[in-house]
Amino acid sequence: MGRVNTRSLAVTAASFACISGASLVAGFFASSFADTPRSDLPALVSTLALTGTLGLVAAWIVQRWSRPFGFGARILIFTGLGIAVFVANMIIAASMMFISTHDLRLLLVLCGYALAAASVPAMAMGRALGQRIARIEHSAEQLANGDLSSRVNLEGSDDLARLARTFDSMAARLQEADANRAALERSRRELFAAISHDLRTPLSSIRVMVDALSDGVVSDQQTTERYLSTMTADIRRLSLLIDDLFELARIESGALQLRLEQTQLDRVVADAVAGASPMAEQAKVAVSFQPGVDATLFADPERLTRVLANLLQNAIRHTPADGSVLVSTLSAGSEVLVSVRDSGGGIPAADVPHVFETFYRADKSRSRTGGGSGLGLSISKGIIEAHGGRIWIDETGAFGTRVTFALPVPASNS
Repeated sequence: MGRVNTRSLAVTAASFACISGASLVAGFFASSFADTPRSDLPALVSTLALTGTLGLVAAWIVQRWSRPFGFGARILIFTGLGIAVFVANMIIAASMMFISTHDLRLLLVLCGYALAAASVPAMAMGRALGQRIARIEHSAEQLANGDLSSRVNLEGSDDLARLARTFDSMAARLQEADANRAALERSRRELFAAISHDLRTPLSSIRVMVDALSDGVVSDQQTTERYLSTMTADIRRLSLLIDDLFELARIESGALQLRLEQTQLDRVVADAVAGASPMAEQAKVAVSFQPGVDATLFADPERLTRVLANLLQNAIRHTPADGSVLVSTLSAGSEVLVSVRDSGGGIPAADVPHVFETFYRADKSRSRTGGGSGLGLSISKGIIEAHGGRIWIDETGAFGTRVTFALPVPASNS
């Protein structure tokens, strides 16, 4: 409250100072150009200062009193007030200069005509301003009622047009934020549903087999060993899923910590290809490595191996028997590119922008048991970006898919 009062006092003092200064300037011009006698100058300056002060007080009163009115009415009131101040000064000046009553009446008639002539454009301007403000108010009401697509679309370069553009920009950001929130909520529901499915299916299988073994329903050695083997595989799958979820949670929370060290890229790729060989032999898919650059990176070799393992598993899984998977490296300026290409059927174009999303599966017909958890590409993307790199689908089609990721190379190795 004290700050507001101080500001009001400062504005009032500045206004009175401007009126006093304008009165002195008017007195100077009256003496210089209108040959006003020096004896009349004090009275003239005092009169101008008095009428200006009274006009300022009247304007302040009218401003507070006319707040309920529209812009047209307020502009008309202030126009009339300005002309009234002018008429008051003319009457005082006429009495000082001993103008005849006839001349004074004629002057008042001319002032009345000026007021009437100024009223028409003042009302038109006020009505136009009111309509523009009404458009902003209408859009604000629609926005408050939940219509985030509401826009003012006001043309022009004046203050109201700039205000409208700011409003439209705010509405656009709110709409974008709402869309992102809806997408996050949808992803959250899908994530919980996917986790529930991936956890419930193997747990149900394990529970059934444990019950069968504990109740003595299964007694022969061969069936018992098969049940134990199946349960071991399901437990391993659950463990891998939990590890993936934990890794994804660290990536999305920004808590992923890399153990960076000097890493020979060719060795990491070769080890990953060797690790995928058993899966490739079982699927009858040929996996090979074509080195194209001998680069040493400052990276986390364990997590790069995990990225390559995820990409190789996806490639082998989607490659038919007697197909092939090729891993290659290539230098590209300050980056090194690593590509994993398969000879499968490709990814539908509509699915390509979403393959790195959590739990997204382009092949909806595949079961999660045989098709993975859907987290591999999401985790790979997070690990590569944590290294300052990027990953993308390089090409896909009827002759296979190529996934490429780029990692920065130190200046001495580029």
